[in-house]
Amino acid sequence: RSIPFAFIVLRKPIQVSRCLFSSFMSGSVVENLKGVQQRVQDASNDGGKVRLVAVSKMKPVEMIKECYDAGQKHFGENYVSQLIEKAPELPDDISWH
Repeated sequence: RSIPFAFIVLRKPIQVSRCLFSSFMSGSVVENLKGVQQRVQDASNDGGKVRLVAVSKMKPVEMIKECYDAGQKHFGENYVSQLIEKAPELPDDISWH
């Protein structure tokens, strides 16, 4: 059983406006990320400030790195213990939420 990778779109002021799970889409994590990024771009055409946060809770470092390499720089981690474990293995310019 795979745990879906979630992408949350945040608008300023911060509110969750959309949550998209990659398990509902076909393809790899990177393909799914590209599709979500396009939907975010389309949604932000109204001039609002939008930030895409990939939820990394319960995800292996390899999957987070794959998304990072595809251009994703903002990740949400719910558990401090997991963040402490994962962060040293990942690039320093990741923004954790």
